[in-house]
Amino acid sequence: MKRKKGFTLIELLVVIAIIALLMAILMPALDSVRKQAKAVICRTMLKQWGLMFNMYADQHDNKFMSGWTNYGTGGTPYGEGDWMVALEPMYGDKDIRFCPVAKKHGTVATEGWIAGGKTEAWGRYAYLIDPVTGNWKWAWGSMGANCLIYDYHPDWNSGSGIDVQKVCWRGPDVKNAGNIPMFADCACYGNTVQSEIGQTWNPADDPAPYDDAKGGGLGRRFGVNRHSGKADYTFLDWSVRPVGLRAIWRLKWHRNFPTDNPWVAKGWVNPWVGHWMENFPDE
Repeated sequence: MKRKKGFTLIELLVVIAIIALLMAILMPALDSVRKQAKAVICRTMLKQWGLMFNMYADQHDNKFMSGWTNYGTGGTPYGEGDWMVALEPMYGDKDIRFCPVAKKHGTVATEGWIAGGKTEAWGRYAYLIDPVTGNWKWAWGSMGANCLIYDYHPDWNSGSGIDVQKVCWRGPDVKNAGNIPMFADCACYGNTVQSEIGQTWNPADDPAPYDDAKGGGLGRRFGVNRHSGKADYTFLDWSVRPVGLRAIWRLKWHRNFPTDNPWVAKGWVNPWVGHWMENFPDE
C-alpha cells in the first residue's frame, strides 16, 4: 500500500519554533515602528498648533492671547483668554489636542478634574461659558501651552509684584525664539503666572513626573516621557522637535528663566539618588 505524505510531529514542532522565533525577532521592531509613527503624528499636530499661534499673532498686531477670560460673566475683558478659547475657531477638530500616545481618559467626577500622564489625557477642564445659554464647554487633551508667552494685561496679576508684561514673551517677535517653548506634550493644559513665574523649577522640587505623582512644576507638567525619554515641543520660531526630559530646564520659559542651571550642566552628577530624570536624555 502506498504511504500518504504528511508532516511528522517533529517537523510541525520545528516549524512552530521557527515562527515563534521570527515573531520574537520582529515584534520589537514592529513596536519601534509604531512608536515612531505616533511620534511623527504628534509632531505633525504640533506643527499645526504652531501655524495657528502664528495666524493668531498675525491677526492681533503680532501679539498672543491675553490669558484672561472672565468666566463669571461670560465675557473676555482683555481678549480671548487662553489658547483653547482664542484658537477654537481655527482648530475645530478637538482630537488635535491629543498626542496619539496619550488619548486615554482618566476617571473624573462630573465636575471633577484629573491630571494627565504618559498615556493619559488631562481633563475635564472648563474653558468657556456660552454667554447666551450659560453652559460651560469642557475640554480634554494631552498637549498644553507655555502660558508665559501670553500678552497678559497689566492688571492680570496685580498685587503680586510681578510685571507680567516685562517677564512674559507677549508675542513671537523675540530673539532666540528657537529656544522658547510655546506648545508641547503636557500633562496639563499649560502653566500659569501666579505659581510659576520667577521660579527655576529645580528638579529636586519635582519628586516624580506626572506618571507617578500628580502636582505642579515644570517636570510634572512638561516632562512627560511619551517618546523614548523625550517630549515633543513647538517653539516660538514655529519649529518642532523632540526635547530630552533633562533638557527642558535649558529652555527659556520666560524672560528671567535661567538656562545655565547646574543640574543640566555637562558632567553634572545627580545628587538625588534615584531621581526620576536621572537616566533620561539631556538634549
